[in-house]
Amino acid sequence: MSYLKNIISFLSLVFFLMTVTSKGQQTNWNQWHEEQSKKLQQTLQLSPQEQIPILGQMVRIGYDTPRNKLNEKRLDIYLSSQAALLSIPGHAEYYRDRINEARLRFEAADKSGDEHITDRAATKHELSNEQMYGFQTLSQLPSVETVKVLGEFLFDERGRMTVPPDQKGKEYALHERWLQEPNSDHAAFALQQLPLKTKPHGGDPGWYAEDIRPWLLWYEQIKAGNRTFSFEGDPTEYNLSGPVKTPKTPEASRTLRRPIAEAPVISQPLTSKKTESRAPVIIAIIGAILLGGGYWIYRRQVSARS
Repeated sequence: MSYLKNIISFLSLVFFLMTVTSKGQQTNWNQWHEEQSKKLQQTLQLSPQEQIPILGQMVRIGYDTPRNKLNEKRLDIYLSSQAALLSIPGHAEYYRDRINEARLRFEAADKSGDEHITDRAATKHELSNEQMYGFQTLSQLPSVETVKVLGEFLFDERGRMTVPPDQKGKEYALHERWLQEPNSDHAAFALQQLPLKTKPHGGDPGWYAEDIRPWLLWYEQIKAGNRTFSFEGDPTEYNLSGPVKTPKTPEASRTLRRPIAEAPVISQPLTSKKTESRAPVIIAIIGAILLGGGYWIYRRQVSARS
């Protein structure tokens, strides 16, 4: 019986430590929220151009929310920083310009020859960072300006590796030495992340040029004035000039090469919603495992003595 008492005492200690840890994590989130709120208020005192990169960094916590849900504290900061950034004219053009300028610096270094290989590597790293952070931020900014910037990037194929038909599927092995990624691919992924009500692509686009075509057709229809678009949580219909009264959808029989279907929205929430903690479930599962293991050890001890 003393052995069983030891097991029970051990489990009680484990549950106590789990409870303390859980409370500590909650306290940390409260502290994080307080710090971020202060940072947001300080940022809003800066000039608009100085605000954009700071707000963009704060908004990127919403990236990849399908797998990493925002808790209540993070969601509050996300929505506040998103609203502040969307209110600044040029919020999307800022990232467009940074990406394009990084591309030009890389291309200039790439033409300089092998004697400047260090500059080429550095500028390629800079370009990759600008693409990654820029498109991640744009994917969290549902606005007319963002759609226009991403739509134009769909035509930017600089850096795409082309291979002969008999080498299909070996793009990575044959990829040019600096492993460039065209802006068109990044733009398609960012558009897929935006909370658009209607999307031409049901899932994440692939990495072949043909996978961008549904988005190109969609954007070309918008540019031509034959299609409008709207965002989840916003009843307003838009074209590239701003809000419109009447939605437009091109006739499928005349303009579409493939049907455009409603895509499931895989994006950040636009309204505040509490996220329930999984800590109690995890604690219960661990506790059940420990209890079961303790009981099994106890039965073996009893059997050994008899």
